Amino acid sequence: MAIVIGILLAISFGVCIWLFQSRRHPAGLVPYPSSEQQERILVEHALKFLLEAEQDGNIASTEQLERRLGLSAGAGKQLEEALAERGLLDRAGGSGEPVLRLTPNGRDYARHVIRTHRLWEKYLADHTGLDESEWHIRADSLEHELTPEQTDRLAARLGHPTHDPHGDPVPSLLWKETASKGRPLESLEPGQGARILHIEDEPTHVFRRIAAKCLAPGMTVRLISRSEEGCLIETEGRREHLSREEAANITVGDPLPKDQVSTGMVPLSCLAPGRKAVVRIVSRALRAPERRRFLDLGLVPGTQVTVELPAPSGDPVAYRIRGTLVALRRDQAAHVLVELLPEAA
Repeated sequence: MAIVIGILLAISFGVCIWLFQSRRHPAGLVPYPSSEQQERILVEHALKFLLEAEQDGNIASTEQLERRLGLSAGAGKQLEEALAERGLLDRAGGSGEPVLRLTPNGRDYARHVIRTHRLWEKYLADHTGLDESEWHIRADSLEHELTPEQTDRLAARLGHPTHDPHGDPVPSLLWKETASKGRPLESLEPGQGARILHIEDEPTHVFRRIAAKCLAPGMTVRLISRSEEGCLIETEGRREHLSREEAANITVGDPLPKDQVSTGMVPLSCLAPGRKAVVRIVSRALRAPERRRFLDLGLVPGTQVTVELPAPSGDPVAYRIRGTLVALRRDQAAHVLVELLPEAA
């Protein structure tokens, strides 16, 4: 019966799975998923959705399940029956609308998929040159391809990270996630600063706009002003305007004391030739090979940097770092926050 259900649902879901898979292979040349593969992927997406709803304190309805997975009317009930037959879902409720609750086995399965997804995002962020907007899409496909043992090996290779690049915790099978602590960015009062805890990666088009502004979990932001259109924030020596939609996808911690909110620092890219400064912060928005290159160059807190000479076009700029001339593009240097040293008399 489970195979039959997979075939019935293939039309509505198969195209999406093929698109996910095709992004991972040259020229998109991948075999079309079998009905068995489609069924497993559909089951795993359903379990993820039900666990996320449970963690938010909600009980998901059949209609919500169908809408989330892009299923036709009635297909959700068939999927629920398949999950119940496998011992992954309880469908209590008598003759009325059933209450959907995951069984312990269903929760463990869902946690495995979520754990694998977040570990893949961490891998893609730290070990590839993929754009941030690609991490979630690729991980959404890769999450279905590992056994729990293989996921354990991936975690070990990454050094057992506790959080993914968006600030979400990486679970173990013994882990129980609770609602993320924090508050919306817009809940801050003008002048207050806080640390970014989480940036929601869906919808993708909103996340792309946030990523383009070089915001990442761990960074400190200060709210300058708020309006009907959005808010103005200050972070790492620059100001950015966020729309209401963008601000709603950013979760921050409690307001920080004023002495913990970065002040008096400017991006290295703003310095004129001849100025000297001391590195204070290398932005958390800088990732993977580029961040490692900066560390290898000695761009760590406490390092003195002197601006030597820009190229004739103005970019890149030569900087003297620990006795060596290093050329950095302005967009790279913008990720280094420095404190100016007094100019020589």
